[in-house]
Amino acid sequence: MTRATGESLVAASDLDGTILQYFAKGDEAPRANWSLIGAMIKLGIKRVSFATNQGGVGLGYIGKARADGRPYPTPQNLSKRLWCAKGFLEQAGIEVSAVRVSLYHPYAAEVMTARQKKSCAELVREQIRGISPDSRVFWTPDMRKPAPGMLLSLGANLFYGDSEDDSGAAKAAGIHFVPVARFM
Repeated sequence: MTRATGESLVAASDLDGTILQYFAKGDEAPRANWSLIGAMIKLGIKRVSFATNQGGVGLGYIGKARADGRPYPTPQNLSKRLWCAKGFLEQAGIEVSAVRVSLYHPYAAEVMTARQKKSCAELVREQIRGISPDSRVFWTPDMRKPAPGMLLSLGANLFYGDSEDDSGAAKAAGIHFVPVARFM
């Protein structure tokens, strides 16, 4: 990727399958995608923000299980993953400058009460507060990728992701997308 003279990179990344492995079983600690982190270092990236869809967290909060019986992630699971990602990036000398989490999912919006949504969002906000002073949690469809809301709120001009939703969000935001093979 080339930059115009004077243009600074404002990098953002998806979380699951991009910075961290897509799915860690049980209480297994997530693994970092060191290849991606190394590529960021080579580009001179010193700060990165997260923009992550986490619609299943609301379902985990109310105790729902997936069709295969596995539980949905809880706010605590999400917090653990974000803190792990921050730690891995800090080891590489990269600061987490902002966090955007979309808890919106059409099914969760349908089965959760307004009070449950508010409580879940407050719990997530509380648990991720120390990751970055600029951490925000959303419950609206305009802030769920592939909508560009999270990326626009970050002012990003470069986005790393592993899914069509990630690519669509970058395109809708008018920024450069770097596809990452899903890290399992």
